[in-house]
Amino acid sequence: MRLDSKKVMEVERELSRIRNVSYASLILDAQGEIEQIDVLSDTQRPPRPIVRDVEAVLRRHGIQVDHRKIGVVQLNSPHASPLPSNQSTVSRTPGRSEPRIRLSAVHSTTSGGNFVAEVELSLGAFEGLPGRSEGPALGADACVALVAQASVQAVRNLLKPQYEIQLRTTRVASLAGGTLVIVVLDFGTNRQIQRLAGTCLDNGSLYESTVYACLDALNRPLGKAEFQDLMVQDEDATLEQISWRAASA
Repeated sequence: MRLDSKKVMEVERELSRIRNVSYASLILDAQGEIEQIDVLSDTQRPPRPIVRDVEAVLRRHGIQVDHRKIGVVQLNSPHASPLPSNQSTVSRTPGRSEPRIRLSAVHSTTSGGNFVAEVELSLGAFEGLPGRSEGPALGADACVALVAQASVQAVRNLLKPQYEIQLRTTRVASLAGGTLVIVVLDFGTNRQIQRLAGTCLDNGSLYESTVYACLDALNRPLGKAEFQDLMVQDEDATLEQISWRAASA
């Protein structure tokens, strides 16, 4: 069924009124038919009844879709305030008192239709190697995905090798008059992989908000993670020529 923009907005508004749902978005293909439905909810109800409620709303509008096109992302506290740009994710590491993963900098360049993102994170007084991602500059959504990939790489560089982090998807959505960045990723060790979601309202820098959405997703598991023996960056080093020395105990 081909949908116009007016119908899409009408259906999205009704989906957002479903119990425990805070956001819903219809993604259309080039023919104007539903390719995917993204739903953001809390954890008070399991995904299956929410999917059934979504299907019921669609039927009322004469729309039939495969249930596999309906994706439900659940957050522990979707109404919690997002991390502001000067706040960091708190985590613990052996032998140190509440070190914090902080965003040091986000660098982005676009040249010849190519977008490059570099994300620098630090843990307490120590700095990890920057995360880097590169790809075609195909618009804001594509660039946000590349920043998220660089963020994931930067976190991976702080952790011991047994940890796996895989970015699954990113979304930039309009919510309550603002712009919300949504990140879904997998994190864990060996076979103990869990799917996590994080969000951050755009605080004036879409790319910084993307990094904080990644950190929001990882906040709880990083509290129990084991970090590498990190190094202190030489103050005179450039991004291209980084000189490291062992951190003092």
